[in-house]
Amino acid sequence: MGIVGNIHWFAWVCGPLTLVAAGLSTARTVYGWDKTIELSNHVIDAYGKFSLRYQFLVEDMNAQQTWTEDFEKRANSLREDRLKVDTSSYPQLSAQQTLSIQHAIKGRIKRDDWWLPKE
Repeated sequence: MGIVGNIHWFAWVCGPLTLVAAGLSTARTVYGWDKTIELSNHVIDAYGKFSLRYQFLVEDMNAQQTWTEDFEKRANSLREDRLKVDTSSYPQLSAQQTLSIQHAIKGRIKRDDWWLPKE
């Protein structure tokens, strides 16, 4: 009978929890988290299968440290398969953001020896 007889503290616990729950359920519909999660799962499914193929290609290039016709064929096959993925529903970056990312990558990576192991 102690809890039921002195229940005013329970309001201080339930009130904030109810407020947080209502806020999160509203945010879920407003921000479209369900669609974001669905899109993320689609991206993981679509691009996840390429991850190991890219990793094996880079590891083989690091081992041989030379560009061969086999590497060319494997790289072109990966590019062609990647282009088959439907990206029409993906959010697009603006041209300015895309250029900014490309310039940042070009500034960090030398294109002539990026595949060589770092010493």
